[in-house]
Amino acid sequence: MSYPPKFDPIKMFRVAEEFRQAGGLCTTHMSAERFDGERYHFLCPAAVLDVFSLEIYLKCLYVLEKHSEPKPTHDLVKLFRKISKPAQAEIRRRYENASDKEKELREAFFAKIGKSYSFDEILKEDRDAFEVIRYRYEHDKWSFLIGSVCEPTRLTILYRHPECAPQVIADTPETNPYPIWSSP
Repeated sequence: MSYPPKFDPIKMFRVAEEFRQAGGLCTTHMSAERFDGERYHFLCPAAVLDVFSLEIYLKCLYVLEKHSEPKPTHDLVKLFRKISKPAQAEIRRRYENASDKEKELREAFFAKIGKSYSFDEILKEDRDAFEVIRYRYEHDKWSFLIGSVCEPTRLTILYRHPECAPQVIADTPETNPYPIWSSP
């Protein structure tokens, strides 16, 4: 079975990798204190790039599984629900089984905002993060939780579809200042 002409999942994975790496570069330019630093102005672009990479990873996984074109949407809940139940379960499992360092960063952020979120709450809360963050001057809402869902999605694709592995862009200290995820 072939893939839709405009939606080559290998190319999609590569583009998602490019946005993820660019987000990492923005994160690198923030100060060591991730949320209060003097370079806070890089947080919004980093978040936009992270959430956009997640959107493309989810669409890529959809194409890999369904061999059909995904419907145009930025809604992360809709995209997540379109992938198979086993893939959803694997992404959730990878999120829950994150490294201690990732859990520590997540908890530090939750402490800053005064609330903790489950995987599904994050997905629901940030379902429209791409539009909210891009146009944050129109909203009082700040959506920065969804980045913690990106890497479990990426690793799930790599584990289930090793044909995407040649498209991986290796992390460097400049593109991933917080190397906290284990390999697939």
